Amino acid sequence: MGCSGSGKSTLSRRLERELGYPAIELDGFFHQPNWQPLEGDIFKEKIRAVMVEAERSAGGWIIDGNYGSKLDDVVTSRADVVIWFNLPKRIVMYRTIKRTLTRTITRQELWNGNRESLRSILKPDPYENIILWAWTQFENYREKLTTASLAAPKDQMWIEIKSSRDLEGAVSYLASVNL
Repeated sequence: MGCSGSGKSTLSRRLERELGYPAIELDGFFHQPNWQPLEGDIFKEKIRAVMVEAERSAGGWIIDGNYGSKLDDVVTSRADVVIWFNLPKRIVMYRTIKRTLTRTITRQELWNGNRESLRSILKPDPYENIILWAWTQFENYREKLTTASLAAPKDQMWIEIKSSRDLEGAVSYLASVNL
């Protein structure tokens, strides 16, 4: 979990390779063609079904994303470990801008035929401009995830990533334990 551009998808793909659990990217389910959002109850049911299937077939899952306002605690209530990125804003913004410009220039397809465009990164609305979204929502993610980590059940591990060293330590730890 964490702000856009913090490293969630990169880490989830890495953990998928290292741990063998399927990585499930919430953005791929939520963003339908033409960037239309998937309706809340349908989104919840799809994610529940994917989680159940991953548990049945692979023994677990790695979910990349937040969507707390859409999913409530569907994911976090069933997670053994929650990794949350709490990197400095300058790093998150650098990554978000670099990633967005690369995707825009290369016309990389993201989910369901969607692509980032120059038009979207010039829009003044954070809901349509991922760079503005990251800028305006950074503190919101930090506050919500700090609060959630403090209120987490005692048997649920929360790992906070503030640096590359933290990230490498978390990956090493997770690879060494049998979750």
